[in-house]
Amino acid sequence: MQAAPADEVFRALADEQRRLVVRYLLDETDGVASEQEVADYVSAHGTEEALVRLQHSTLPMLDEAGLVRYDPERGRVRDRSDGVVEDVLTAVEGR
Repeated sequence: MQAAPADEVFRALADEQRRLVVRYLLDETDGVASEQEVADYVSAHGTEEALVRLQHSTLPMLDEAGLVRYDPERGRVRDRSDGVVEDVLTAVEGR
């Protein structure tokens, strides 16, 4: 996988919901989840109307930035990030 340009990564990770999606795929799954699993996780962390926003904004942007592969027809999300993205998340989240 070709690394995403830094600006794309930072823009994609600037939003809390997008960070939650990437963190979920990295920490809670084997890198693959359904839209509904992702929506349930994001909803559990205080974000309302998660599925609509995920489908129309969050997942397409993360896909465009190269951080996930989103297949809306199958309702599947797959992690495509690399160690650098996890390092950025850790720094941003203060972990």
